[in-house]
Amino acid sequence: MRETFREAWRNINSGMSQFLSTLFILTCVIAACAGIDGRQVMSIEQEARTYRSSLSNVYVIKAEQQIEPAACLALPQNTGIEAAGGLRKATPIRLTLSKASPLNTYEVSQSFLTVITGGKQSSATTGGIWLSQALADKFFLHIGSQVDTTAGSMKLAGIYQWPEDGRDTRLGFAALVPVITPSAYDECWASVWPPKSISRTLNQALQYSETSSNAQTEQINYTMGDKFDPNSEFTSRLTRPLIFAPLLLCFVFGIVLCRRRKLENSGYLHAGEPKSSMVLRLMVEYGLCTLMAVCLTLSISIIVLKIIRVTDISGVLMVSLLPTICSTILGMTMGTVVGACSIKEKSLFKHFKDRD
Repeated sequence: MRETFREAWRNINSGMSQFLSTLFILTCVIAACAGIDGRQVMSIEQEARTYRSSLSNVYVIKAEQQIEPAACLALPQNTGIEAAGGLRKATPIRLTLSKASPLNTYEVSQSFLTVITGGKQSSATTGGIWLSQALADKFFLHIGSQVDTTAGSMKLAGIYQWPEDGRDTRLGFAALVPVITPSAYDECWASVWPPKSISRTLNQALQYSETSSNAQTEQINYTMGDKFDPNSEFTSRLTRPLIFAPLLLCFVFGIVLCRRRKLENSGYLHAGEPKSSMVLRLMVEYGLCTLMAVCLTLSISIIVLKIIRVTDISGVLMVSLLPTICSTILGMTMGTVVGACSIKEKSLFKHFKDRD
């Protein structure tokens, strides 16, 4: 066993194994297959983030003074609903700097802010009102500022983003007042992931009456469509077969590497080396090369993903690179074994005659 490893190391040092060229080819195969698939995976992830940031995954049921607060806030107990919150009209706020233009003002539950911000409220303070980014920019306000109104001064507790990307325009230039009250809401908003129709689920938030059947259910932002299935997009991506392509490529490559050294290895057999020892030696030579290619590709991948500022590096590596690496290792192992086993001592003189 020790001699087998020593001979394998000598072959690598002497260049007999063509270590560097094999390393280069394997690295290219892994990087190309994993890279193409990884790019597609990142594209799907970006599409999902864009869909969520546009609030296309948020649905609302509207029924004036007919939304039961407790039922609305309990909607996240249903599978797929991340957060839910209520909204109702309130007396418009008039800013001292703009008395002639009262602000659309709404009383909302605290969880409503989670729905429209995606849970990103870390910079907000407790108490006070929330303004849209457009309002805050217009009056040069920031979180913690005192907002002067005709009814007195109010603290600006938070600022929410509300771009003009097709979403409900009412909140684009509005003030939100978080409240804790048992009074009925006009609307119940719910964020859903993965996106799906939740009309029946939203009806659970209604206080049933003669007019409750007139309740309207709609999507907050229609511009990106009402259907987006990230799981289906992921499993049906066109590049998915590429992560298994190295299995076949490396299987053939392993056979070729062994067969191109058939004269050398049939000579080893003629000199008395056991067949099992020869197979093990070739596996060590090309196995070490494969291991080095894996380490090199992994390092390059991490560096590239950090340079392009991918947020979920581990996820991309697990989905695209890891299966590609496994396919490469399995393919090279199988190819080396098959190629090595196909070399026979009795073919030595035939290989010697055909060496040119």
